Amino acid sequence: MEKIGQEINRLTGQDLSIDISSSTAKLRQLANSDIVQMLDPADTKALLGLADRLDANGGRMKLSIAEEMNQWLNSVLKDTTVPKSEAYKRGLMSLV
Repeated sequence: MEKIGQEINRLTGQDLSIDISSSTAKLRQLANSDIVQMLDPADTKALLGLADRLDANGGRMKLSIAEEMNQWLNSVLKDTTVPKSEAYKRGLMSLV
């Protein structure tokens, strides 16, 4: 995907990135909700940390990276062998 994206960018001059600021805003909203803060403050910290890392690139992400992230998130959400809290799963689902 990355090489294809680079080639398209080279040929068209288009920026193949997407705005993920609405996704990080949803993460922050969930993390700062009263229910998540009351039931599991660790989830608040984890979700805010994830939002911070995603925002590190100015709220934009290369399309190829976004697709890889989407595939990874789907595999994590489907994995039943690793326990995940409900709040954290909801945060990940907001990104998919």
